[in-house]
Amino acid sequence: PVNYDDASIKTVESIVVEHALNFEYAISVPYTIASSNNPEDVAIRTVEVPATYEYRANVKLDKTAYLVAKLSKWQDYNLLNGNAKLFNEGTFVGEVYLDIENTSDTLLLSLGRDESIVITRERLVDMNGAQLAGSTKKETRYWKTTIRNTKKQAVRLVLTEQIPVSRQKDITVKLEKAEGGVLTDATGYVVWQLNV
Repeated sequence: PVNYDDASIKTVESIVVEHALNFEYAISVPYTIASSNNPEDVAIRTVEVPATYEYRANVKLDKTAYLVAKLSKWQDYNLLNGNAKLFNEGTFVGEVYLDIENTSDTLLLSLGRDESIVITRERLVDMNGAQLAGSTKKETRYWKTTIRNTKKQAVRLVLTEQIPVSRQKDITVKLEKAEGGVLTDATGYVVWQLNV
């Protein structure tokens, strides 16, 4: 097994050379890799990147909050497509594939789930109902989402819910109340920007 402590990953000196169509990482100090069957990680470049952090949760799919690092000036670091090891506060949190070619102006990196943000989602059965008015049937459904932050400090949470989107002309879906959420009609996503 590979130990991902900071001391176990060797970093060699490298210089970023910018060409017309790509970047090249030129190794400036030679490094010897033992010819054995044991895997050895060598970082050609280690970068500390300033980021803003927020939690994200899509409660219809998963009632878990994930910590996400948002990198707004990631282009300044000449990153390439490929695997990257992520550390948060000196602790290895995982490996991610950087898809730089398909990234917008902000690079989002998931740092994993955080069990200290507790989210519950329940259907309020007694408030649901169906009404008939001539040939029209109206159904109403209510969901209640509760968020509890057990951390000592407030966190920023982007909460996403989804309502059904009708593809038939004779069926209409309408969001009656979202209390601060913003609905995107085409996708049915409702997004709340919360401080919890």
